[in-house]
Amino acid sequence: MWALAGRDTLYLVGILLLAGLLLFFGRDLLQGSVLVTWGLTFGGTTAVVVLVAALWPRGRETEAKKEKGIPRSVDAGE
Repeated sequence: MWALAGRDTLYLVGILLLAGLLLFFGRDLLQGSVLVTWGLTFGGTTAVVVLVAALWPRGRETEAKKEKGIPRSVDAGE
């Protein structure tokens, strides 16, 4: 659906790895705290929404260029 540039892919992988590490190492620290659970859920959801909001215009732009038949080499200058 979307073609991610190398830098965007690197950011996405970095964010997902960091989130996974935080979940793995923090799973036993404050297990009973509802506030921490709510905060992590809210933070994760917010991060996903921000990521989608940042990448959505780029994906729409790429789709529009594909429909118009603009070659990828023209798009490389951006």
